[in-house]
Amino acid sequence: MRAVNFSDSTISTLITTPYSKLDGTSLDRNNNVYISTWGIQSVVKYDITSQRLLLGLRAD
Repeated sequence: MRAVNFSDSTISTLITTPYSKLDGTSLDRNNNVYISTWGIQSVVKYDITSQRLLLGLRAD
């Protein structure tokens, strides 16, 4: 996942994941990032500080 700084057009990598076809993100107050991916039809939870996968929820 990447971020774009619109003031100077720089691009930085926020999170590197093994997933493809990402289609949504959310950040909670504990710095957990939730990423939805239709590539594996799941929502995955990352701790942005440790860059660790904490949970994967599959939509069946």
